[in-house]
Amino acid sequence: MFDSSKLYKMLKPDSNPDLITSLPVIIGGTTAVPNYISGCVIIHPLSPKPITSQFKNMLDFVMDGKAKQSTLYELTYQIDIYKQNAKNAKTIEVENEATKIQEWLKSFEVEEYLRTLDCEIYANYKPIRLTLNADLNAQFTNRASFDVTIISTNQISEKIDIIEKVVFEKTLTI
Repeated sequence: MFDSSKLYKMLKPDSNPDLITSLPVIIGGTTAVPNYISGCVIIHPLSPKPITSQFKNMLDFVMDGKAKQSTLYELTYQIDIYKQNAKNAKTIEVENEATKIQEWLKSFEVEEYLRTLDCEIYANYKPIRLTLNADLNAQFTNRASFDVTIISTNQISEKIDIIEKVVFEKTLTI
């Protein structure tokens, strides 16, 4: 099953962590402290939900003695980019960063990576939301956010012993 750590690896590949974004990527709910001034990307799961009922493969049960069950899940994540613009910036920097990340998530490399995990990503045509945040010290920080949805398969299996022979010792009649 897909989890947030895989989304982290999509934005920060091991081979070149700054390929997509140089900003630190934080998975929501961690103890990492985001720096909204110099910038950060925060990934937060919104609504994981099953989109199919469980499927039990009885052929596998007969062939290898394992009861397997799988369900398709739709996992929606919100990606937030925070950063304070440089004084002489001519554009909103988080808008550029959000567009770059959103386009990367549509790339062939991401599609291939997800295929190795038995997952797919929905075509992302959702809007990028832009807001301006102000803290108690009257410092303004720009925020860009968008949602991305991943379809994954959650599979569980359990070893089952197959009964070889059944012996009836009593006959019950009702």
